[in-house]
Amino acid sequence: MWIFPANSSSLYLSSGSNLYIQNNGLVEITGSVTLSGSMTIQSGSITMPNRPAFRVIGTVSTERAVGLTLSGSALSVDYNEGNYFNTTNGTFTAPIAGLYHVYYNGRVGGTNSAMQVIVYKNAGVALMWETAGNTGATHFGVSGIVKMAVNDTLKVTVTVGSIQFDGNDNFGAAYIG
Repeated sequence: MWIFPANSSSLYLSSGSNLYIQNNGLVEITGSVTLSGSMTIQSGSITMPNRPAFRVIGTVSTERAVGLTLSGSALSVDYNEGNYFNTTNGTFTAPIAGLYHVYYNGRVGGTNSAMQVIVYKNAGVALMWETAGNTGATHFGVSGIVKMAVNDTLKVTVTVGSIQFDGNDNFGAAYIG
């Protein structure tokens, strides 16, 4: 265990951690760190990598029928921070554990048709939108917060009816925790 004194407190690094003090005064710590007490930053900032997030948009008049996902040529990528959304199979894989804001909106394939769209987390239902026939619905949307562990996946699948997309319809997630 390494101990690095700072004023009257100490920073304890676990045995798997490394501490580097560079000639320019920068301190780099790799591995895990446990901090007891408080820390004050007199000036400067803490820089973190971009949080995982994506938004994909259905291409004009793309129809997705039962069993299909928003993937491949059926989508265009608005942004994909960290490339955790796989455009080939339409699956997002969480790189870090935490809370994710997930949303999905689209256009019904037939105004008076029964429809169901499910956002799956791994093999279970995370979010679902459905409507019976003859409702007059033309657009739909579903949104929620999903708690995810590292390597959990999200995937949208049409389970009843069909849906269509244009440049205003999309699926996305953003890490918020």
